Amino acid sequence: MKIALVHDYLTSFGGAERVIIALSKIFPEAPIYTAVADKNFVESVPEFKNTKIVASWFDRIPFSKKLLSPLRFLWPLIWESFDFSNFDLVVISSSALNPCGILIKPGTKTIAYIHTPPRNLYGYDAGSLWKKYKIVRIYGNLINHFLRIYDFYAAQKPDVLIANSKNVAARIAKFWRRKNSFVIYPPVKLADKKTKVIIPPESILPKKFRKGGFYLSVGRLQYSKRVDLIVKAFNQLKRPLVVVGDGEELSRGLKDLNKNENTYFTGFAEDKYLPWFYKNAKAFIFAANDEDFGIVPVEAQGYGVPVIAHFSGGTKETIIKGKTGVFFRHHTVKSLKKAVKTLDKYLAGRKITKANCQKNAKRFSEEKFIKEIKKIVFSKK
Repeated sequence: MKIALVHDYLTSFGGAERVIIALSKIFPEAPIYTAVADKNFVESVPEFKNTKIVASWFDRIPFSKKLLSPLRFLWPLIWESFDFSNFDLVVISSSALNPCGILIKPGTKTIAYIHTPPRNLYGYDAGSLWKKYKIVRIYGNLINHFLRIYDFYAAQKPDVLIANSKNVAARIAKFWRRKNSFVIYPPVKLADKKTKVIIPPESILPKKFRKGGFYLSVGRLQYSKRVDLIVKAFNQLKRPLVVVGDGEELSRGLKDLNKNENTYFTGFAEDKYLPWFYKNAKAFIFAANDEDFGIVPVEAQGYGVPVIAHFSGGTKETIIKGKTGVFFRHHTVKSLKKAVKTLDKYLAGRKITKANCQKNAKRFSEEKFIKEIKKIVFSKK
């Protein structure tokens, strides 16, 4: 059986990329088709070393990585340009661009793993602030109207839809009118006895933060993650905060919000240093609104770190209130500060423990993901 994998784009590392890597482990001979493949990024991922990456014609356009969103009306043309006539099975990893619109021959089975219906088409916070500018807002709303029509049409094509959470399954039913999607949680890289703990160099983290006990935020610094709210809250709490990651929010002045000498931005940090950050953190802070699933809060729990998260989206499925973390309900400094102090009480009363966090995280292992995907792919139904 000849198999192909399809993924939105390969430009940076996040939860969706962990999924395509896991799928590539299941189907090591399968090429990965994608709209844009950033050469530097692809070469930095060891798991892609022996994988054939097939980028679309759009990848040859100068600044294609930055133009994917502005030229979103081209998405249908991008996906319909690929030739899948030689494949018996196509497995799709879909979120931002909905590659479910690919053209296939009769008899080819398609399975789509859905991270979410495109957030920018349905009113959810996205990585950019395109609604901030009137002309861009008018253009975006016009294009999105037609893309929603295409998106619905494309979503009817896969034989099987798999949602990455109950949260996303509900979106699929609401926006695509498909109520029979399976739920398979994405693979999370959990700590084990083989996990190496490497102390980050001073260029990433100054010595004053290496004593541990800090609060931690990890991930892409884009607006939807609401790291700005975390920084503002910790300005007032005056507790140590470490923000790991890079993204467009840095150039928008995220660092300028910092009024607290105990807050530090590491910028980009290689994955090999993340175990040290997790093992030395007092708690993990996650402020994203309506996150599709949210891998990093689970990753933190895998190291025994409790999580403070906004009460929305996938985190409601991955955090057990009062046992592995706490929630805040409003995107306000006051609400987040209250949650931090609530966590203090749970930790003091030993209601939230390292063992509870690690036990909960095991529900989302890569091994379980691979087993459940294989079960559906090789089902005779």
